[in-house]
Amino acid sequence: KNDGKLIPLGGLVADNPKFAGKTLIAILKVPEIRDELAFISYHNYGHEEPSSTYYRSIMKEYGVGNLPMFLTEWNYSSNDKIQDPKKIGDEAIVYVANQFITYINQNLAGANYFMLEPVGLDSPGIGVKYMGFYRWVNGHSELLPQAKTWRLMSKKMGMGEGISKIFEVKNTLTLQIREDFI
Repeated sequence: KNDGKLIPLGGLVADNPKFAGKTLIAILKVPEIRDELAFISYHNYGHEEPSSTYYRSIMKEYGVGNLPMFLTEWNYSSNDKIQDPKKIGDEAIVYVANQFITYINQNLAGANYFMLEPVGLDSPGIGVKYMGFYRWVNGHSELLPQAKTWRLMSKKMGMGEGISKIFEVKNTLTLQIREDFI
């Protein structure tokens, strides 16, 4: 705020509605935090929607019911080691389409699918992942069914317009957690 520019602050990211609800209440009980919030965000893996209804009831109780809400990560499951047809198979078409319809009806400000890495990415210590949006076939990227559904359904929101291309990215980030932060 010192330079006259505002950076929106948002709160709450958790994938379990019951745990996240308690966290949201703790955040909203502090007026100095509550008064600075510009949005609320949450994740959802495998929990029935609309969990946003639960969060909105808490927000209303604390007088911030009109804040935008973002579903910052969603997928059928957070387990990237399981090859599930709702994540990478034909069932993903119906699953993703139904989720989009649900999110539109919930009037969410945004909903981000997790994860956009290629299926079959081998991570040291983790093994092969099954949460991708595309796969590499003979040196070319191929969208998986959920990505094709995303492209089709997102036309309503203007996200599917224009040319898109998948680029290979090498992960070079190393994260070190300091014990004094835990």
